[in-house]
Amino acid sequence: MKNTNLGTYTGVELCFLDKRDNKLRITARLSTPSIEKEIAYYINDVKKTVELGGYEQINDTYRYIFELYIDVAELSERIKIDFEYDTYTGPFFPTDFSVRGFYVTDGSIMFNEGDALIFMPYTKKLYKQRRWIYWKAILLNPHPAALAAFIMRIGSWILKPFMHKNMWLISDRMDRAGDNGEAFFDHVLEHTPKGVKPVFVLERKSRDYKRLKKKGKVINPSSPFYKFYYLRAKAHISSQLDGSRLLTVRPYLKDIMREQRVIFLQHGVIEHDSSSYYNRFNFGMDMFVTTTNGEYNSIVDIDTYGCDKETVQLTGLCRHDSLKDQREKIIFICPTWRLSLLEDTQSCELSPDFRCSTYFNFFKKLLKSEKLQKKALENGYKICFYPHRMMEKLKEHLPLDGECFIDNADISYRQMFGRGALLVTDYSSVQFDFAYLKKPLLYCQFDEEEFFSAHTCGKGYMDYERDGFGPVCRDLDSTIDKICEFIDNGCALLPEYEARIDKTFPTCDHKNCQRTLEIITEICNAK
Repeated sequence: MKNTNLGTYTGVELCFLDKRDNKLRITARLSTPSIEKEIAYYINDVKKTVELGGYEQINDTYRYIFELYIDVAELSERIKIDFEYDTYTGPFFPTDFSVRGFYVTDGSIMFNEGDALIFMPYTKKLYKQRRWIYWKAILLNPHPAALAAFIMRIGSWILKPFMHKNMWLISDRMDRAGDNGEAFFDHVLEHTPKGVKPVFVLERKSRDYKRLKKKGKVINPSSPFYKFYYLRAKAHISSQLDGSRLLTVRPYLKDIMREQRVIFLQHGVIEHDSSSYYNRFNFGMDMFVTTTNGEYNSIVDIDTYGCDKETVQLTGLCRHDSLKDQREKIIFICPTWRLSLLEDTQSCELSPDFRCSTYFNFFKKLLKSEKLQKKALENGYKICFYPHRMMEKLKEHLPLDGECFIDNADISYRQMFGRGALLVTDYSSVQFDFAYLKKPLLYCQFDEEEFFSAHTCGKGYMDYERDGFGPVCRDLDSTIDKICEFIDNGCALLPEYEARIDKTFPTCDHKNCQRTLEIITEICNAK
């Protein structure tokens, strides 16, 4: 009998099916309100146990990670895997309890029966039987997503002869290019692997659309054909992650989507613990790009990222290859965003009480500082406030007087990194791009406790006092004084911080794109 809990939900989520050491590895998560060391499961009704690995606490629930290994190389009979808790399948597991689907792997067929997982030896007769059961379930299902998936599947089959068999969809944000996706796209166009068709994904209304069209093939994600491109792509390669794409139809198309490779190029360097969001369970990454040794080790070591050494790759950010030091007398103030100051993360509308926040008032006073304005004017410097894209609407409410001005987003991040003489930030990962060019930084961390308790990440491996690339200020007055001190010294990088930069980046050889391309090609060619 199943073990059920009438209080906090208890259950097992089947997350991934991978091949490791000639065995199939099932990665799963157990959610439970109690502290556990192991979990029981059954193979053909014979009870076994497996130790639980790392966990995260979400309110009153503990979520543990564990793995099972199944040897199907010499499978000669039916194997039934069952758990003593309610079981369900995650978005990236190749079968789904909500659909009578199946998956062929290593000479066996896997499918769901009740809430158990079944492996059987592959035969043509069994394959035809499971295929009929699957199509029957799809056609008899009145759910609109089932019909949409049916149309997409048929359409992708019809269009298959006209679409490239090894197509890579590459992107940054859907409405903007200019990040690691575009940098990688440029490199692939110049060094295209044999048989690969690179396609960039970008909204037609984007200001970057015409520019990208001059480079190569671009597909509009709002186009009706995009869904067929999405299904037929060999790899999805992006600096951003969007777990909502095709989410409603995914259960009906898992057999197709399981064969695709998801490559996370990243849009910065992770220095905090972001495992609650940027994890393999949320996005199903096959490759997770990292840039520094500290970042690589933290993502491999923290179990809740769900990534092992084969998934995490230390290649460096693609955009770093094209960074150039073209500094001008500009000081960029570039803080990261705050979840607590937004109504929601889709519209990026500011919350009604944002004017009362420590964040807003700190930067308002910093930009209005007469001392700072005078010092900048006397030495020919400009102060540029460059907000995170989630906080762009702050520009309507911050002061524009004097020599302080707010950039209108015509300057890309790459231009900011190149043109800036000094970067003032709080916790933003843009610090790494600036440091990569060996330029000075200043941290204004006036709300450290509030930030790590109310934002989307927790404290990570980086101690700013110990590992940072510049001095750390905790209040407004010391921040202003330190910026003025930098101006007096010509915004020079001190030897102490140059040594930290050299220690942080294992490679500065402008070959990040090349390393990334080699690994992606290997992943896509693997059977």
